[in-house]
Amino acid sequence: MANLRQYETTYILRPNLEEADRTKTMERITGVIATFEGNIARTDEWGTRKLAYPIRKETRGEYIYMHYEAPAKTILELERVMRLMDPVIKFLTVRLDAQSVEMISPWEVQSKDDENNNDE
Repeated sequence: MANLRQYETTYILRPNLEEADRTKTMERITGVIATFEGNIARTDEWGTRKLAYPIRKETRGEYIYMHYEAPAKTILELERVMRLMDPVIKFLTVRLDAQSVEMISPWEVQSKDDENNNDE
């Protein structure tokens, strides 16, 4: 088996996608990882949010987060596929350190900040 590395990818889908198209897009992206013998550890749907600036004439987007392990060559194919998919308006892939990284959602960070502010 190839040397697996830890990655996280966040991608933004068009907000007006039909459920069938949305599911098909997500399955295609996870299929690329599976094809290269990668393992998806976590997928979070962060919902539809306002974008900081318009991207491809969209002002809102549906955020999807994935944490997975895969061989390095997977990223080239994954990003190529996402570039060609019309429903994907933006994406970002980050390689994580070899050390274990605690995965938390943005809402958990916000709630922890709120707890710290209440203690003061």
